[in-house]
Amino acid sequence: VQTARYLYLFNPWSNGERVMATATSGTSTYRRMAELAKSDQGIAYRHELYQHRVVEELFDVERDPDCLVNLIESPDHQAALQELRATLEQWMVDTNDHALTAFRERDNPEVREAYVLEKEREAAERRGGKRKKAGKNANDDAAATKPNRPRGKQQPDLISISLPDKTAVGRTIIAKITHQLSDDLGEQQLHVTLKQGKQGARISRQVVKVTGTGEVKLTFDVPEEVPSGYVSFAAFVGEEFQKNLQHIQSEPIPLVESVRTPAQ
Repeated sequence: VQTARYLYLFNPWSNGERVMATATSGTSTYRRMAELAKSDQGIAYRHELYQHRVVEELFDVERDPDCLVNLIESPDHQAALQELRATLEQWMVDTNDHALTAFRERDNPEVREAYVLEKEREAAERRGGKRKKAGKNANDDAAATKPNRPRGKQQPDLISISLPDKTAVGRTIIAKITHQLSDDLGEQQLHVTLKQGKQGARISRQVVKVTGTGEVKLTFDVPEEVPSGYVSFAAFVGEEFQKNLQHIQSEPIPLVESVRTPAQ
């Protein structure tokens, strides 16, 4: 939704892991941005946001035409935010938009993820039906599906995560991930991401390799400032999110002013 002053975006697909699919990623400008992100912290932040976005974004396009500052958590802009949300919701009702439930449950990551996975499944079925009608051979099918990077076969109970009930800003938090991988899965990558606030913006990610049955303990630093007063974790097994074997998300972990010892 855009007005003369504000731009409001709702990104139900954003979960801190999924990379936005866009033709822009094939441009020389993007490739240069990705290269500079390796050595420039400011560009690295913009590159991270470009890839993963956050669930909601609010920009003052009069004062910030380049949309560099997300005002979604700003106390001074909550009235404008509520008005823009209401405008979008009414439009979705009027047009029978299939994302309406996901929008109304935008603070529930499980509802958002279920919506996106269902739409991905429907899209895959449509692509499959079109290929069958066109009578393409197996090689054509393989070439056609490659750009869509199909999701791997989901396998429940490969990983589980254990976290403290609370933590504090400026301290460390330890995520314990138990993994149970069958022999046929061999060695797999385990991606664990610390996220912040309602928007689930990524703070940091660690990637380790795991095999068989065991436990991994990963230590993360909690920033001094965290929107909404809580953090959460997400983890998946696989080389990349689009082909993950299992993806899990934690409940929010509230932040307190101080704790006596680092979270265990």
